[in-house]
Amino acid sequence: MKLKKIWITFCVKKENGSINIFTAFCLILFAVAMIFISSRYRLVDEMKITCEDAMVSSTLAGAIIDVEEYGKTGNIIVTDYKKSYQKFKKCLNDNLRLDDNDVSEYTSFFSGPIYVTDYIIYNVNEETGEVQIMQGTGEVLVNTYENSLENTFAPDGTKIVKSSIYSKIKFDVRYSQSTSFKADKDCCVDITN
Repeated sequence: MKLKKIWITFCVKKENGSINIFTAFCLILFAVAMIFISSRYRLVDEMKITCEDAMVSSTLAGAIIDVEEYGKTGNIIVTDYKKSYQKFKKCLNDNLRLDDNDVSEYTSFFSGPIYVTDYIIYNVNEETGEVQIMQGTGEVLVNTYENSLENTFAPDGTKIVKSSIYSKIKFDVRYSQSTSFKADKDCCVDITN
C-alpha cells in the first residue's frame, strides 16, 4: 500500500494536480512507439498480400504450355523454360514495380533489389505417372530429370499432382530507416486449373 502511495505521489503533484513531466513524456513516447509499430504491421500485411498476389499471377503468367503436345496427348506441359521464365520475370517486374536493377518502387517496404532464387517447372505425364522437372537460373536451363509422381514435392512442401511451377524470391524488408531484415516469398501453382 505504501508503494502505491509513493508511486501516486511521484506521478501526480499534489500542489497543483498536474501530471509529472516524466510520466507525460513516457506516455507520449509509448504512444508514438505504438503508432509506429501498428503502422509497420499494417504495411507488412499490405505488402504480404501484394507479394502473394504478384507471385501467384507472375508464376501463372509463366505457364506457356506446349499447345501441340496438348492437342496430341491432352497433357498440359511447359517445354520452353527460357520463354516461361522471361514471361514470369516480366510480370513480376510489372507487379512489384521493379526497375532495371530489380529495385521496387515500394521503397517504404523493400530496401534493396528483389532476387528470383528458384524457378522450377514440373511437367506431369498423367498416363505414365512421371514428372519431368526443369530447374535453371532463369535464363538458362541447368538440370532436367524425371521423378515419379508419388515422390515429387516442391521446395515449399507442395505435393506435385498436376503440372505446376514453383518460384521463390528473396528481398530485404525495410523496418525503419536504419533497420532491415531478410525475407523471402515462394509459391507453387498448379497450371492445369
